[in-house]
Formats: sequence, C-alpha cells, structure tokens
Amino acid sequence: MNSVRILLTMGLVPLLLTQTNVAQTISTNAISIQCEDQVFGLNADVNEPNCMADIQLRATAYNDLTCTSSALISWIVYVDKDGNGVVDLEFSSFVNPSDVDLTTDSNGNGIVDYYLSPSKEGEAPSIPEWKWPASFNSHKIMWIAVDSCGNSAMCYSIVKVKDLDPPTIDLILTDTLDANGGERKEIKAAQFNAASHDNCTTDDKLWFTFDGAYPVSSLQNKLHYFKGKGINADVNEYNRGIAQYWNPALNTSSKMLICDGSGNKTVRQQISVWDEYLNTDTAFVQIFLSRFDCVENCLSGKVTNLSNQSIPHVLASIERIGRDEHRYFFFSEEYRVNLFIDWYKVKLKKRNDFSNGITGADLFILLRHINGKELLDSPEKLLAADINADGKITMEDFHELYRLRIGIQDTFSNNDSWIFLPSPYSFKDESQPFDIERTALVDIAVQTQQNFTGIKVGDVNQSTVDPKDDEIVNTIALTTDDRWIQKGEEVVASFWFQEKTELNGWQINWQINGLNNAVVESPLEARFEGVELKDVSSFISYAVLTETTNLEKEVEVLRVRGRAERDGLLSSFLSLDKEEGSIIYTGKEVAANKLNLLYLSSREERQFEVDESIPNPFVDATEIKYYLPSPGEVQYTIYNASGQVLWDKMHEGNGGRNYLQIKGEDLQKEGLYYISLRYKNQVLTRAVILGK
Repeated sequence: MNSVRILLTMGLVPLLLTQTNVAQTISTNAISIQCEDQVFGLNADVNEPNCMADIQLRATAYNDLTCTSSALISWIVYVDKDGNGVVDLEFSSFVNPSDVDLTTDSNGNGIVDYYLSPSKEGEAPSIPEWKWPASFNSHKIMWIAVDSCGNSAMCYSIVKVKDLDPPTIDLILTDTLDANGGERKEIKAAQFNAASHDNCTTDDKLWFTFDGAYPVSSLQNKLHYFKGKGINADVNEYNRGIAQYWNPALNTSSKMLICDGSGNKTVRQQISVWDEYLNTDTAFVQIFLSRFDCVENCLSGKVTNLSNQSIPHVLASIERIGRDEHRYFFFSEEYRVNLFIDWYKVKLKKRNDFSNGITGADLFILLRHINGKELLDSPEKLLAADINADGKITMEDFHELYRLRIGIQDTFSNNDSWIFLPSPYSFKDESQPFDIERTALVDIAVQTQQNFTGIKVGDVNQSTVDPKDDEIVNTIALTTDDRWIQKGEEVVASFWFQEKTELNGWQINWQINGLNNAVVESPLEARFEGVELKDVSSFISYAVLTETTNLEKEVEVLRVRGRAERDGLLSSFLSLDKEEGSIIYTGKEVAANKLNLLYLSSREERQFEVDESIPNPFVDATEIKYYLPSPGEVQYTIYNASGQVLWDKMHEGNGGRNYLQIKGEDLQKEGLYYISLRYKNQVLTRAVILGK
C-alpha cells in the first residue's frame, strides 16, 4: 500500500480528458466501478444568484475481497470544473486528511485538491456538495477506485448543469400596422414583445420566432433563412411568406405577410420566446394591417452579387423625375414596389456590413496586383479593389483595407460597403471601369423589371455575399530562446517556426513591458510590412509577402529589437495580446492560423525536464517529450497501478529535446500506469492512462 500511495502522488499534473462513457461498469483485478452521466437543474428559488444548481457527484465501487478482508475503497476523482477539457479539481484519498480546503494544492501536482475519505463498497464516496452555475459546458469527471491490495478501476462520466424552466412570455396582444399600400409587410417577432423574461437568460439574449419555428442553434450568430423545426430555407420561400429570416443582432426572426387582394387584413400570429437552452413559451397576437392592397403598376427585380447570390436589406432611393418626390425602401433580395406610371431614377446603397467578405486572402490578392505580380482580371474586381474610390489602385487602398481587416477602422473613408450597378451593365473601358453610372432610369409605362448587381468593396476575390471570416485551421508557435536580459541592454530577439511552413504573412498583436523603442524586422525578401502603434504598451506588426515563401524548420522569420528598461527574462518583455488574436497566413490557399509565442530556455540554463504525455488518456500510443542538458543515457521504467515493474529499458538521449513513444499494445490492459525517467541521479515520473 505504501508503494501505491507514493506512486499516486508523484508527478501527477492536470490531464486532458477526451473520453465520455455513459452509465458504464468497468471491472479490473477483482474491483469494479460504476458511474453514469448526471444532469442537474437549477434550484427552484429564482433568487438564487447566477442561476446556480446544487451538485452532488456520485459513483460506486465493489470488491470481491479475494485478497483482503477490508471492504474500504480509496478514491481519486478528477473534475473538469471549468468545462474546458482540463482537470482543475481533485478529490483524493491519498492527500493529507487535514486538506479540506478547495483552494489549496497539498500534493503539489498543480491541481486544487481535497481529502476524500475511503468509502465502503457499494457506497458513493462523500464528495462534498457544492454549487455550479448553468452553462452549455460539459464537465468531464474521471473516477479511479483503488482497493487495499492495489487493484484499481476507472470510469468516466459527464456532468451538465442546465436551465430546465421555460421563459415567461409577455406580448402586445393586438397591434395595427400600416402596410403603406404595399404587396407585403415585413414584421419582426420581437417587435410584439412587451416584457418577456426568464429566470436565467437575460432579456437581451431571449430569442423570438414566428409559428413555433425552432431557432437553428448552429446558426444563431449568422443571418439565415429557416422554417419549421430548424429547417433551412431560402429567400424565395421568405418572400412567399412561408419562411423566416433570422437577425442575430436583434435575436429575432422576421417574416412577410403577403397581400391576398382583399384590402385591409387581420391576421392571428403565433410568437414564441426561447431562452438560451431552447426552453420556450408561446402566445398569439392579433395584427390588423391597414392599406394592405395590391396595385397593377409596380417595379420589381432582383438584387444579386456577381455569383447570382441574393443580397438582403439594401436601401433603395426612388426619385420621381420632375415632381421632387423621393421614396425610400429596404429591398430584400427580390423586390416589388408599387408606383404610378411615370419616369423614375432608382439607386441602391448599402453601408452596414463593411467587413463582409474581407479576409486575409483579399489583402494578398490586392498587394500582388499593386506590385504587378498578378493583375486583377475583371472590371468588377478592379472596382472592388478601389477602396478609397479615387479611380486608381495604390498602396493607399491596401492600407485602408488592412486597417478595416484588423479592426482599426470599421468603415471606408470615402466609399460605401457595396457598389450597385443596374443590370445588365456595359463598361466603356474594362481596364479603367471607375467612371460608372450607378442610377437606373426607369419608365414604368414600358418597363416593370430592373435588376441590380452588387460588388462588395474590398472583396477582391469575390468569395460570397455572407462569407465566413478567416477560419483558424491550426495553431502555430513562433519560437525563440528565453534568456536573462540586463537593464540598458540592446535586445535582439530572433523568432522561428519549429516546422516547415509555407508562409504568406502575419498579423501579430504584441504586448511590451519594459522594452523601449521596440521595432520588428524580417530577413524575408519581397515583402510589405509595417507597424501600427496602438499605445505605449502594445503595437501591431504585419507583413504580406508577394508570394508564398517555403521556410525550412527553425529558419528565422522575424526579429524584435528594443532597449531594456529593467532586468528580467526575455519572456517578461514580450507577449501577445490575448484579446486580439494574432494570425499567421500560410499555404497556397492563404489559410489563417492562430499564433502562440513559445520561449525555450537556453541549453546552458536548462536542466533535465520531462513534459506530460500527449495524448493522455490514450488508446494507440502516447508520446513523452523530455529535455537533456547534454547527451546521455536515460533509463525509463513503467509501473502498473500496483507498483509492479512491467519493464526497465535504456534510451540514448540527445542533448536538447527528445521524444519517447509508449504504445498501448505494449501495456497489460486498460488502467493507470507510471513512467519514470532516470537521468544521472535525477528521477522524474509521469502518470498515463490507457483507455479503450
């Protein structure tokens, strides 16, 4: 028992939990353990702060007593309290019995721990009850039971805390709306809300829909069409009044009420309010529509982008020529406007989505055109690239698009977010398309159809009307050696990637602390780069290469210079702004990658080190990285949970980083194991778990 106690407290650090078992029973070495997933609802008291629930974790274990007369079972319980996949709370029978404080780490393994007394077989361990707030996170629990002979078993369970109560709906039950003599009237579900509320979801996060339709949870932050129980729909169905349009900025759907030719109209409309957990309540409102009549003379058409995708919510200005009459409408993709027979000027504008379609790829394409490397090949792309609308494409356009891309500005200085041209449109000179006519002249007596084509300013690769932002496909470490810096020293820090990289550029949001006159340089040729100073403690450095550069591993990418105001490690002077993501652009298709800074201790300063195994728990294989200050033999020993040696081998290690791979097939069975590495007179031990 003593050897087991020692092993269980050596070198144990936070483990990444990656498996989920539901209502499972696992038996190992005459001991079995049973755990199951748990869902806790909120307390009935609506005054409970932060919507908390009372949590009581439960599992049981059994022993057939073939090797001992004791029925007591010891426990280690790892809890992912924050729901982020990392253990941050430990209940253990192997820590000091006086440790009953959920703020301390008595065994020094990096996890807050609490003494858990052994339990009788068939009884749940006495984990204290505590409160958790409702959230969408899944909290992973690892249970390990050990009998007095050293036999062990483990089990995983998931704990969730949910708001299970529906919101309370409070609507304006009757309303009169003026349809302005139109064919249809667009209404929003939230416009009929009086004072709906929920016990846990704040009022500004309640969702409103028509006709009992479910919000599409995966699309709650995007404009989209839907109907029924989360079924995707399109603009044509919306304009026919059989689908809804979701507006994430207002947390509501809208729908069209369609003219049936009967004049004034009363409709009974079902409205649902939803909380964040999709609990719902429903009520009906009576809507009286006045002046809801159809007329024969109308102007209709489509508003689409270059890929024939519909563009929603475009402001139209319609001027009746010679009568000083102006009317304004919001067109939604296909439009229809009732007009008298006469001449009209129709012009479209849109200024509410400047960042739509703007990704890192547009910056690279624009720069290649400016540098003459790859010219834009259509008048529409040239119009999209003229960001400041001065009739030419220069570095000023690139700077303005870049400032929009990184959030320094949120509009263009002298341009709308979209350019709308009457369709079809004929350019006088396709190589110089900047002198354009944006107004359509319409004679209703002979013309009732007028389409428009939208060109998104800045979207030079013409991706889509509603594109995703740069999708983060990977995480790349920008690496340098950490070292001691003395006050007054002229610091030069060189950074590199640890793997081969096809580099296009970067956007790095630096935080500086005690480094004066910091500048960023790069040895890479054929580049555009610069620095935007945000304040005295932060700045943005960026670079856009004119073509993809293939870098070998550990080739210098950039260096930072500055003068130290104090003593300290280099890592204390430079870090990344965690609020604003730093991005590395790579590959032929200009993929966006999240950036991390990695500081390595210099070889003369580093000691024998052993990192945690990755992945852990594992099935096929896990890898342990260790560092040697100089080449030498490393003895590694694998123990099972009972302290028995499975094997003892020697490994010739290099000076610097080394890797040791452990295969699941080489171990006896599922369970807890310990890997001890001995280098000279030092021994470091790490725990690993073999799952199924």
